[in-house]
Amino acid sequence: MWRSESSFPLGSSHSAEGDENTRRTEDAMKQRLSERDDQTMSRRTFLGGSLAFAGTMGMAALGGCQPVGARAQRDAAELGGTNGSGASEGGSPLSFFEPPRGTVAFEADQVPENSIAKTEEVDLVVCGAGLAGVVLSLAASERGLKTVLLEKTAGMNVRGSGIGSLSCSVVKEAGIVFDERAYLDDALKAALYRCDAEIWRTWVERNGEAVDWLIEATKDAITPYLNLPDSGAAVDTFGGVNTYNDTIEAKEGMVAWAQAALDKAIENGTSVRYSTPAVQLVREQDRGVTGVVAKSMEDGSYLRLTASKGVALCTGGYENNLEMLRENMRPEDLNVVAWRLPNTENTGDGQLMGEAIGGVLEPRPHIMMRDPGGSAAAHSSMTFLSCRWPRVNKLGKRFVNECISHNDLANAFMRQPGGRDWIILAGPTLKEAMEGTTYKDHTPGARKQTAEQIIEQAKDVIVQADTLEELAQATGIDPENLQETCRRITELHANGEDVDFGTDPGMLMSFESGPYYAAEEGASNLVTVSGLVVTSDSEVVDGDGRAIPGLYALGNCSGGMFNDSYPHELSAISHSRCVVFSYLLARHLAEA
Repeated sequence: MWRSESSFPLGSSHSAEGDENTRRTEDAMKQRLSERDDQTMSRRTFLGGSLAFAGTMGMAALGGCQPVGARAQRDAAELGGTNGSGASEGGSPLSFFEPPRGTVAFEADQVPENSIAKTEEVDLVVCGAGLAGVVLSLAASERGLKTVLLEKTAGMNVRGSGIGSLSCSVVKEAGIVFDERAYLDDALKAALYRCDAEIWRTWVERNGEAVDWLIEATKDAITPYLNLPDSGAAVDTFGGVNTYNDTIEAKEGMVAWAQAALDKAIENGTSVRYSTPAVQLVREQDRGVTGVVAKSMEDGSYLRLTASKGVALCTGGYENNLEMLRENMRPEDLNVVAWRLPNTENTGDGQLMGEAIGGVLEPRPHIMMRDPGGSAAAHSSMTFLSCRWPRVNKLGKRFVNECISHNDLANAFMRQPGGRDWIILAGPTLKEAMEGTTYKDHTPGARKQTAEQIIEQAKDVIVQADTLEELAQATGIDPENLQETCRRITELHANGEDVDFGTDPGMLMSFESGPYYAAEEGASNLVTVSGLVVTSDSEVVDGDGRAIPGLYALGNCSGGMFNDSYPHELSAISHSRCVVFSYLLARHLAEA
């Protein structure tokens, strides 16, 4: 169910003017929906569930979070009925937890010439100070391009842990050789081949070169290492899914790594303008995109920046734009209990600006980066809940190989009744139950924490009971099935092989005696990873597939790589595409 919030998080640029601008943008998007009905596949038919879902969300926003009951059943019917897209497997209605709303910076109405206070001439305008924008600014300024980096918020926005690379020097020094052909095949299969194979091929061929460049550029500030599991395995295979352990991390952390890159970009001459988002692209019919109009969030003044080399849209996803989520996402992909957001202002400004001058978004449904590990009780993401211990649905039945990739695990339990599951453990103490398993091999974030730290974070959502009957009563899990499932897990543990689902037997345990522990898990959404259609050179294309001169999109503002769900088995690929294609674009622009 949707939570209604009348206040905005600290740091939000919410204002009356912002409300009006957001309203105008939402009206424009609704108009686009109507205008798209004559496309090859009827959008009205294709988005039937999504449009009904939009109405449901609107009512929930007005009514606040209400108990599941008659209202939820009505919502499910509006979403497509208990056998349609509005219900999880088993006919249970969907429920929703609303992300914070940001303020759309994009302005649909052309800014009057007499409102522009100043014009500046530069080589490159980079819109957005996330990882793609920071790395592009560094690479471009290093090559002598006069670069301006515009950022909507008051600071850089980078999160996460590392950068994927199959062939950089850190991987080679570890003595690991990844099978690049197998990786490419797995990437294409993960996208169901509904992707741009040339973009993937470019990444595979150039990732080592690009990551090595970034390591060299920031070597005075960061210490890179390959974050392998304790087993030392380069690739883990469970349930037929290959997970590549190719994440390059900095001992100082990902934020520190990005800050080092930004500091170097500024040292090279990049001009960073915080609280100054681009609101419109400037396009001349015979020359393509020649610049942007930006707006100061402090005094409301407008600035025109003309860019001889072009404009790069690095504004991230649109997870804080509810209208775009309703328009582009499947309802079931928003059936989450938590949002792990880098900020609250990713409102799709780059996508909207690109569309306004002829760019196109990739086909729906769009893709969300999604994790397991969300707490239904606390509406937050927790390491404890991300670990790969046994899971049962509310019927008390095990249903999945728990060691498959993050997104696949989340997909599996989101198809269970209610879109939730329960993690279950047994042991004299919770710490002993945890440490009797190989959980750190399968949850990279857990490798950096002690068991005590992981337990402390989740202590308020963990249910403990002396018997399985009491655990079932406390959680609402079917008691008879829970007993049988735990008996079976105990048997598999003793035999040292999971012949039922194929999980790592090191993640199983004996349930012959308690105490017993359980925690309810739901999905946790991070960011959208679908955007403007681009070429392998990051050029934004129009509806005819032709590149729009002077316009580029990178990171989560770009498309072409993912389908159905974000592939966590291709570790840190989201950050890596930011680095690789920013590096390549800067080289291209400098040589043009």
